[in-house]
Amino acid sequence: MIFQMNNIQYILKSIYKTNIHRYLLSQDREAVAKFTSIMDERKLFYSRWCARMLSLPDSNLLNRLAGMINRSIDQKEKSSLKSLWNDFNNGLNTLTKQHHLVSIPDRELRHSLEHQLVRDLVPMYRGFWEKSTSITFTTNRDKYIKLSVEEFEMRIRQLFNNGTTNSTR
Repeated sequence: MIFQMNNIQYILKSIYKTNIHRYLLSQDREAVAKFTSIMDERKLFYSRWCARMLSLPDSNLLNRLAGMINRSIDQKEKSSLKSLWNDFNNGLNTLTKQHHLVSIPDRELRHSLEHQLVRDLVPMYRGFWEKSTSITFTTNRDKYIKLSVEEFEMRIRQLFNNGTTNSTR
């Protein structure tokens, strides 16, 4: 996916640098817009892939979690919530490691992907975090909920902070 986005970004920049866009537009008024649309689709797909990798709960699961607030929950529900957080933490570690291995040489693309992930993932995490912190599911909350919303956003931004090679550091 990153490979595709790197290539599409290169093509788009080359089209404008060489004035090929004028020729393309004379042949097909939508030609450049099609490339841009493909890039936007790839970014959205990548963001959704990251959300799945992080095991961030969807709105249905968040609604179920909301039903657990201000009531005593049984052991099965506690275990389920612990499992959700373990899956999230493992997913974040995996995502971080994988991002360390990819190269995004184009600064504009890195910034755009960072913005996309922050815009899409932080609100999802915030909902998960807020609901979970309102539920008594463990006596050792820090074992499961390791990051505040702000810390999570910083971790996402750090995926893109190290120039052409992303790093976890």
